[in-house]
Amino acid sequence: MEVNPKKIAVVDASKLSRNLITTALSTLPWTDVSSFEDGQKAWTAFQNGDSADIVITDVNMPQMDGFELLHRIKENDPQKPCIVMSATPRFKKTAQDLSADCFLAKPFAIMDLLQVVKKFS
Repeated sequence: MEVNPKKIAVVDASKLSRNLITTALSTLPWTDVSSFEDGQKAWTAFQNGDSADIVITDVNMPQMDGFELLHRIKENDPQKPCIVMSATPRFKKTAQDLSADCFLAKPFAIMDLLQVVKKFS
């Protein structure tokens, strides 16, 4: 029986962080991972039909930050799991207020990320 892969979008301005997360998630056999360097590029892709089952976004990015991206996603699809990550722990409250499903404080262990993603798949 074939299992449809979960589409996961990773949005982070840091190429190193984006590549590390994308690589780690790609080790899960049931994932299809795409990545974007800022919220605007991700939002444009989503508007053009590049859907994601789970969105993982950093907060601090050029063009459109993670909070604006989260707001737009939740406005269009309140049930879509969105994981917000940031090196600024005080952003956790704002992320929760904007209906983020999870907040990961950077740096985080890859195993923690994988557990959170599995919870939403």
